[in-house]
Amino acid sequence: NRLGLVLAEPNAEQRKQIGIAHGLVVVEVRNGGARTELRPGDVILALINKGVQTDIRSVEQFNGLLAKIERSNPLTLLVRRGEAQTFITIKGANGK
Repeated sequence: NRLGLVLAEPNAEQRKQIGIAHGLVVVEVRNGGARTELRPGDVILALINKGVQTDIRSVEQFNGLLAKIERSNPLTLLVRRGEAQTFITIKGANGK
């Protein structure tokens, strides 16, 4: 996707092991991905845009939501890293 993220949908066993009901695992951070604070192994739980939080359930859904956001607008991701959850804001998803 345009953020340079390679994402995977965890299967039921992986979700149970991680302790999540939904979300996408960051497999790889490519090209422009350096401007994000995401790392492989992070789990994207939700995308927040203009105050609206949407739980992430599939790669297709995430990429569809991303496509609707203007490239110059910031977006925020709710991310689980290990046992902690944090918000990561990506300023201008176009790399500028």
